[in-house]
Amino acid sequence: RLMITEAGCPDTTGDITILNSFTVNGNKYVVTKIGDFAFYGCEKITSVAIPETLLFIGERSFCGCYNLAKVEIPKSVTSIGEDTFGACYNITSIVSHIEEPFMTDGFNNFKYLTTFKITLYVPKGCEAKYRNVMGWSYFTKIVEMEETCISAHKEIEQINTKDLVFNLRGQRLSCPPRNSIYIQNKKKKIIK
Repeated sequence: RLMITEAGCPDTTGDITILNSFTVNGNKYVVTKIGDFAFYGCEKITSVAIPETLLFIGERSFCGCYNLAKVEIPKSVTSIGEDTFGACYNITSIVSHIEEPFMTDGFNNFKYLTTFKITLYVPKGCEAKYRNVMGWSYFTKIVEMEETCISAHKEIEQINTKDLVFNLRGQRLSCPPRNSIYIQNKKKKIIK
């Protein structure tokens, strides 16, 4: 198990993806926690994708990330610390895959996190649960995500990377990663 304890540099910039594991000297470590103040003050981060292995997000771990616009939280997370997103002025959307929301102080800094401007996306059928749990209930715009039903499609074709490629959120990808599956013309396609 591994905990991320610091970003390493306040100049960390752009969209970041926290890896689910690291290998050091032949030993594999799984990331299960983002420590307190881990990305504190990294003003140039614009979005963060958190791996499915993560269980805990520490206190003020993204506090002061002024340009953070989007956060995606996997269903594995069981705890979000106090003021995790404090002073994140530009967040417009939080995507939570958590099916059983827990009480949290991660969003309690009203002075710096304008929850009435943020859209909170939640799993289908979970809106009422989120509206009734402290912390999540601060959001006025709670929207249920549509199910994708990808597993129902059996046909997989190879895609030409020169074609237009979009991820499952409808965002166009200029350089899609290899060995990934995308949807194009209502069919699953793989890039090798």
